[in-house]
This record gives sequence, structure tokens and C-alpha cells, in this order.
Amino acid sequence: MHSSKGILVRAIDMVRMVPPEVLRFLIARNNPERHIEMDTGRGLISLVNEYDIYERIYFGKEQPNDTERLEDLKRIYELSQVNGIPESMPVQVSFSHIINLVQLKKDINEIMASLKRSGYDLSGDLSHLMRRINAAKFWLENFAPDEFKIKILEVPPSMDINENQKNFLSYLKQRLNTDLTPDEVNKIIHESCKETVGDQKLCFNLLYQIFLGKDSGPRLGFLFTSLDRNFIIERLNHYLK
Repeated sequence: MHSSKGILVRAIDMVRMVPPEVLRFLIARNNPERHIEMDTGRGLISLVNEYDIYERIYFGKEQPNDTERLEDLKRIYELSQVNGIPESMPVQVSFSHIINLVQLKKDINEIMASLKRSGYDLSGDLSHLMRRINAAKFWLENFAPDEFKIKILEVPPSMDINENQKNFLSYLKQRLNTDLTPDEVNKIIHESCKETVGDQKLCFNLLYQIFLGKDSGPRLGFLFTSLDRNFIIERLNHYLK
């Protein structure tokens, strides 16, 4: 197979960076006569997200946009399974969140502890989740574009923060409680910005600069729920002195 950039991808690499049920899904959802192009960058994340939608539809957690295709979508999900159809929906953790966690946590115990704090129920079969964690690690080491690689700045960068920006950071800090989901964190950031600076792009750029030293990065909701809350608060406090 080739990536969207024309780079040859060995079969052994493909099965290591794509969870097996997702790789089968890539094939099952396409017409057999159609050429399949694999995007090993952002496209891989989109592929896993699409698989998750089919899974939620199969288990009745989400309705398809086209209800007439329901049986077709469910059949595609069935054909995607490697070791039989799960009796109940496996634990779903977005691939984006896993990508952040494997970079920010030192081992599997820290990853699981972070997921529990975020409200995930880890009492069931975790085999699908473990395959995703291993796939994410391999992908990051071998195929991930730089935009998905995270390196948190150890020392707060020197920055000129105006009063509006300080108000934003203060407002945000007060609302960053524990056990928030990534979507809840993103909502809080948007609302905090609306109440203070008013420019969403400036607010997000500010946070990326504070934590990553650049203007963009992974979704902040996933990033913040992957980091220790005390570390986040301490970093924000540095600019509120």
C-alpha cells in the first residue's frame, strides 16, 4: 500500500499502526473494484473516527444520517471484526486522545488512571483499547506528522501578557475542575475567551504558546485532560502573578 504522499507502506507496518478491525473496516467499506489510498497522517485519525461512528450505530448509541443504510452500515461493522462481534460496545476512546496520552504519560498505568479520571468505564473488555494504544505508539514513532507530536515546555516561556489575556487565564483557571471531558474543557475555553478576550484564535494561540511554545497543536480539550491538573494550574498561575 501507499500513503497519500506516495510513500510505500509495508504490510507489516500497516498492521502495526492501524488496529486490525479498523484496517478491515477500510477494506469492507469500499467497493472491491476501487483503488484504496491510505493517508498515514491525519487521514488515519479520520478513519478511526469513522469506524467509531459505525460501531456506535451498530450498538444503537447513534443514528445514521441515512436510516435506509442502517443494515448496510451494521454489516460493514460485522465484516470488520477480527475475533467475532463483541457482545457489547467496547470502550471507545478517541484515537486523538490516545495519541496525546501515550506521549504525556510514562506507562500504561498512568494512561489508565487518566482515563478513569476523565470518566471512562474501564471495567469491561479492554482488548480493543490496548490495540489502539499500541497502534498509536507505533504510528507516532514511524509515521506521524510533526503536528501530532507533543513536547510540553518544561519552563514557562517568557511572554508579555496584557490584562485581557490575564483575565482570560484567570477565568479559565477557576473553571478547570477535575474529571472534565475533552469536550467540556473545550467548551470552558471558548466560554472563558468569550467573556474576556473575545477572539477565539488569540485565546487558543496563547494557550498553545504557554504549554507548547507554538501557535497550534492538538485539540486543547484532549491535551488538558491528558495533563495533570495541578501542572496546568501552576503554569497558568505563572502568568497571573
